[in-house]
Amino acid sequence: MTGACEHTTACEFQERLTAAQPGAVIVYATGFLAEDIHQAFLKKDPNATELSQVAGLALKAANGGNAFLTQRRIGPPTIRIPSTET
Repeated sequence: MTGACEHTTACEFQERLTAAQPGAVIVYATGFLAEDIHQAFLKKDPNATELSQVAGLALKAANGGNAFLTQRRIGPPTIRIPSTET
């Protein structure tokens, strides 16, 4: 967990994405990802880079057609961010 964002590591995300079957859902972060990354870097959180890396890998997978990114609000300050294997 970095800041207020629970997340997988970049390595865990890559392993889950590689092993996922089409249609599988991988939740790689829960929180406000962009804001949490920003705040983690401002606070010099030692895990800020890891959080940024997992977000970057998810975006790269989506841009490459390997994942479909969605968000689901699960509470006032919380969004669940899954990736669906394509």
